[in-house]
Order: sequence, then structure tokens, then C-alpha cells
Amino acid sequence: VFRPTKTLAAKTNGYEDSDNNLYSIVGLGTLGGSVFMNFVKTGFGKWMLIDSDVFMPHNFLRHIATPSL
Repeated sequence: VFRPTKTLAAKTNGYEDSDNNLYSIVGLGTLGGSVFMNFVKTGFGKWMLIDSDVFMPHNFLRHIATPSL
């Protein structure tokens, strides 16, 4: 059993090294949350997440980036 790291994720996805540049994503709804999670899983970038919307229970099944319950 191994613990995945950002460097391992980058190498597994064909990148020489993980990207350490800072990026921002505005909106973590259904689309923005999925895009963000795909970037994270590939070891791409450091992220500033911007979303001041209130998470509503009826959106739970559509969102990948959900608050802990």
C-alpha cells in the first residue's frame, strides 16, 4: 500500500515534475468542482479556490467538491 503524492500523480500522468505555480479557480459548482478535481489528481498546480456560494443539500449529488458531512 502506498500513499499518493503530488509528485507521484504528476509522473503517473506523464509530467516530468509537479507544477508548483499558483492558479485560481472561481466557482466550485458542478463544472468548476470537476475541473478542479481533475487538475488535482494530475498533480497540476497549487490552487486558490474562490466560491462564496452557499452549498445547498439539493446540489449534493451533482457536486464532486462537497463539504464534509
